Amino acid sequence: MELTIFHYHLLPGGVTSVIANALKAFREGPGEVEKIRVVHGKGGDPEALVKAATDFTINIIFEENSLIGYSSSTDRGSLGSLKTRLLTQYGGSTWWVHNYHLGKNPLFTSALTEIALKHPEQRMVFHIHDFPESGRWDNLMLLYSCLGKGLYPQGPNIRYAVINLRDYGYLLEAGVPKERVFYLPNALPSPGPSAGLTGKRGKEIKRLLSNPFPCLAEGPWALYPVRAIRRK
Repeated sequence: MELTIFHYHLLPGGVTSVIANALKAFREGPGEVEKIRVVHGKGGDPEALVKAATDFTINIIFEENSLIGYSSSTDRGSLGSLKTRLLTQYGGSTWWVHNYHLGKNPLFTSALTEIALKHPEQRMVFHIHDFPESGRWDNLMLLYSCLGKGLYPQGPNIRYAVINLRDYGYLLEAGVPKERVFYLPNALPSPGPSAGLTGKRGKEIKRLLSNPFPCLAEGPWALYPVRAIRRK
């Protein structure tokens, strides 16, 4: 199998970490994937992902393509050429698209949804980390102005992956067949021998946790970093 992974950028954190951990998982997997192409817009450095592919037996290519980066353009005059370029450059491989409908590039979303419906031979996995319906109203209106309300195409060549059971339930309730929706929680790297609260940093973390939260003084602890964004 040849796999093409799409994301708007390779900035540190978030989805980039998910991609890096997925590459590690493929490295340790059964070897069904022979080639992986990571296609990304401007922003970030693929070197971090290259490190994730150390000792990788699979051929990995990192390719910057400004057409899939962040853009607010809704000029459908260029949509045909975008679809042609996507099919010409990446057609035939399995497409794994992260946050395909986030509203960060409505033309890219339009191209993907139209290709999904009109080219059933093109296999796609739409990996959703965030929904535009979850408080991203400006993005949602931008998408509607560009492609209408057909944000969730369905067909035998299309699969959806979501990162939590809440989103899994939403897609099922919306009518996406169960056999086409997959609960795919974010992968975590193996902790390795260096993990744990050791050394100077570990002592500081223990002190930080034990002072305001004496009930946690004996551990174990779980750190759950989140961003204080209203829509979250």
